[in-house]
Amino acid sequence: MPEEKIDPPGEQKTEQKFEQKTGSKMDVKTVTDILQSVQIALDEYDDLFSDFDPSPYETRVLSDDFLLELRKRYAETRSGELVIHFTIPAGKRSDPVEAIVKKRLKDYFKTQHTKLGKNVKDIRMRGLLRVVGGAAVLVVAFGFASPVSLALENLLMVPAWFLLWSGFDNLIDAPTKLASEMRFNERFMKAKYNFLPQEDIVRSINITSSHYV
Repeated sequence: MPEEKIDPPGEQKTEQKFEQKTGSKMDVKTVTDILQSVQIALDEYDDLFSDFDPSPYETRVLSDDFLLELRKRYAETRSGELVIHFTIPAGKRSDPVEAIVKKRLKDYFKTQHTKLGKNVKDIRMRGLLRVVGGAAVLVVAFGFASPVSLALENLLMVPAWFLLWSGFDNLIDAPTKLASEMRFNERFMKAKYNFLPQEDIVRSINITSSHYV
């Protein structure tokens, strides 16, 4: 039988104290999970969206500053499941809005990932066509046995090698450069997004601090 994982007694007591004092169940397993997860503090939901777009949350453009912050946090995280905790004042929380935000985030990164995948396919197809075209030009260049063959060969060598070089670059190097961007979008597409009251997080940190004093 698989060994059952048991949290350290200190963490169990800390979580129990949190529930007793706040009257709510933590969205993550232990206080330690909160402290180790990626957290982004919000004053309100508008912080996630562009100030220049007055559209409703269902269609509103995501904030460039917010996306940049996600990239910074992504660079600091390890591989594996990614969990994003948004903290927001309890009085400003709204379950319907949070459901919309979670869907918008997943849809956004899914769309970006799909676009990148299509770009990779298009680049590889162009690369394949260039390689075939370059090879065809070389066949033409070396296929003539006449006094003008040397001149024709010299004339066609430049475009032939250009097509071959750029074609292999599109087949190998270009998709590799997009791979990291695809991994970024894939991780945030599959990430878990949680909203937590800022007050509860502060209390949980204070409880943890007092427990270890």
